[in-house]
Amino acid sequence: MLSGSMQPILIAFVVIGTYVSIGVIVSFSFIGVKDRHVSLGLFPFGVRRFSYPEISKVEYVEHVDTSDYLGGGWKLGQDRSTVILWKSGPALKIELTSGKRYIVQSDGAAMLVEATKKKIATSGS
Repeated sequence: MLSGSMQPILIAFVVIGTYVSIGVIVSFSFIGVKDRHVSLGLFPFGVRRFSYPEISKVEYVEHVDTSDYLGGGWKLGQDRSTVILWKSGPALKIELTSGKRYIVQSDGAAMLVEATKKKIATSGS
């Protein structure tokens, strides 16, 4: 039997462990090209939004491999880029005017690159 002072700690571990486990099971990387910004992230762990004037460059990456980053997730690449991937495959690479770079795996990366470039081109007018 646990002492009374250990029960809250055990309950906290169970709650946190359950949340993290569910988060890992239902995780996926995503990119959203919206009217005023690009959203990217790894659900449910975080979302980043960048307005089109903040984006200096967008390009298609034919293949990123999870093994290059020691597995999937929210990672830091060797070139100091932020890599968001849950599986290997094509990706979108975004470079910001601040110099930060993001690489996000998506099966529809080529289409997303074109949509983002169109939004960037029309956001200046």
